[in-house]
Amino acid sequence: MKATHGVVVRAVQPGSPAQDAGIRPGDVIVGVGSQSVASPEEAVKAIRSGAKDPSLALRILRDGKSAFVAIDMTANDTGSKDEAKDSQKG
Repeated sequence: MKATHGVVVRAVQPGSPAQDAGIRPGDVIVGVGSQSVASPEEAVKAIRSGAKDPSLALRILRDGKSAFVAIDMTANDTGSKDEAKDSQKG
């Protein structure tokens, strides 16, 4: 089995762009835009650098399957940076 590197979403702030996009606790964020992320710090940095764009694509793993989720960065100023809490390396 291939090791997975990414950031596990522990919580999603109600009313946030992440919730609006369908991000769920347990999702693993493996990429933000074209950048791979392996730690909460990397995810926050990538999200902040993409915050000027109207939308931001996240690559996630959900239930072992890869998916893309578009975050509407115009919804509010917080983005989804608070949802990136734990990194998972396995």
